[in-house]
Amino acid sequence: MLLFAWLKLYILFLIMNFSLLKDQDHLEGIRYKLIAVSCLI
Repeated sequence: MLLFAWLKLYILFLIMNFSLLKDQDHLEGIRYKLIAVSCLI
């Protein structure tokens, strides 16, 4: 179960990095999303 959660987080991180390459302005929003996801796990 924990492994699945880490896998989800890793995939989400990859998606966020990809969107970071496209637009640099959303860094703050992405950081808050990452914190929110970490709290959910």
